[in-house]
Amino acid sequence: MASIVTNTLKAILRASLEHNTLSVEKFSRWLRTLCTVSLSRNTVTDRTKAIGYIEQAIAVMKDHSNSGSDEVGL
Repeated sequence: MASIVTNTLKAILRASLEHNTLSVEKFSRWLRTLCTVSLSRNTVTDRTKAIGYIEQAIAVMKDHSNSGSDEVGL
C-alpha cells in the first residue's frame, strides 16, 4: 500500500513540475507527505530518498523566491 501511495505522490509532483501547474503550498504539502511516508519506513534507502526530496524542495523554494510567482517550476 505504501509503495502505491509513494509512486502516486511522485507522479503528481513530477507531472506538476513538468507543467508548472501546482502552487507552492500544494507542492509543499505533497512533498511533506512523501517525506513522511519515506521516513516512516525507517530504512537507509528511504531516508536517502527523503533527503533527495528535501533537496528538491530547497531548489523549488530558491526558484520561487527568484520568480515571485505562486506556481512551482524548476
